[in-house]
Amino acid sequence: MANIKEEKTWEEGIYQLEVTDPVVGGIDGISNKQAKQLANRTGYLREQIENDKNSVDTALAKKRDVEDSYSKAETEGKLEEIRTALSEKLG
Repeated sequence: MANIKEEKTWEEGIYQLEVTDPVVGGIDGISNKQAKQLANRTGYLREQIENDKNSVDTALAKKRDVEDSYSKAETEGKLEEIRTALSEKLG
């Protein structure tokens, strides 16, 4: 038994076997055409999902690093504000 050779491509349509089609197997056999087309679509969609996931992970990491973090100077400034407020309240 051999496996169908897959290509990661989007197939525009899936072939419908006709009543007059002879049953022919093999690499380019008409009987394997639908399975090959569906395998190609599946490979294409999987690649798209994996690429999108990587893009989303990268975008979230950049957002977190840029927008959710303070620089050292900003952190020191915030701490100084807290120290000043505490000093005023304590006296």
